[in-house]
Amino acid sequence: MFRILITFIFTISFGFSFAQIKRDTSYTTIPEEPPIPENVIGYRADYGWRLFINYFGYAELITDDIEAKYNKALEEGANKELKIEMTKLGLIQSKYNLYTTFPMTIADGWHKVVVTDNAHFCSDMKVLVQNNNIVKLAAEDFFPINFSAPRQIRNAKNTITIKKFYAQKLVTVDVYFMDDIEQQNIVEPPQKYGYVCFWSDIKNAEDIIIKIQDKKIGKVPLQSTTEPECFSNGMLCKILRPGQYSLLALGRGTIVWRGEFLIKENTCLKYHLGKSNKAWE
Repeated sequence: MFRILITFIFTISFGFSFAQIKRDTSYTTIPEEPPIPENVIGYRADYGWRLFINYFGYAELITDDIEAKYNKALEEGANKELKIEMTKLGLIQSKYNLYTTFPMTIADGWHKVVVTDNAHFCSDMKVLVQNNNIVKLAAEDFFPINFSAPRQIRNAKNTITIKKFYAQKLVTVDVYFMDDIEQQNIVEPPQKYGYVCFWSDIKNAEDIIIKIQDKKIGKVPLQSTTEPECFSNGMLCKILRPGQYSLLALGRGTIVWRGEFLIKENTCLKYHLGKSNKAWE
């Protein structure tokens, strides 16, 4: 009898939890090649996307004064990475300058390239080429980047303008096709991706700190009075590779939200942080 009672309680609890999770999350299908919303945070949640950190600084990602020590550690890590990347840039430029002949055009398809602003970062990325023009750009083998490329590729090199998400700044960068100078190489396309967008309708929603895989990605910007659509103002959104992720959200005082969520290809997961699914530590 006792075993039956325990089984019954477990079943009810599990069913309630599953129903609660289902009610507080919802998936929306997005276009296979959606525009990149400006409130989406990049892949490296522990210190932001590399381009953000090295070029634009830290204040726009982490602004609380109480996190000064954390910011200092981030700065030291970014400065170390910057030195490594600038050394890499010197080697790339030296090698490029040794060539005297280049392919007339770059073949259609995905190519591995080196992208740099010649001062603050030098990163391996992938580009899609069509008719000797760069038409797509992806960092970290999945992260799509907004850009414009007004000119065609020449001498296995191109100059494009990257659009930054938060402050709408434009950055001019050089793209080197180092792997295509001697023999052109087509590579695999970048991985697919999905989004998660957190929102809350509780008072003091802007105090909620979001952690994914135990790494802080930011705070909910503001309270939403009604359920918003993906990428709306008031949401904290992040682009991720498909897979299972852990969530820890810290509200005011001892309020917390714990759980896991699944990122699916070409979908946006809306995750509600509300009264019905909060807990206390």
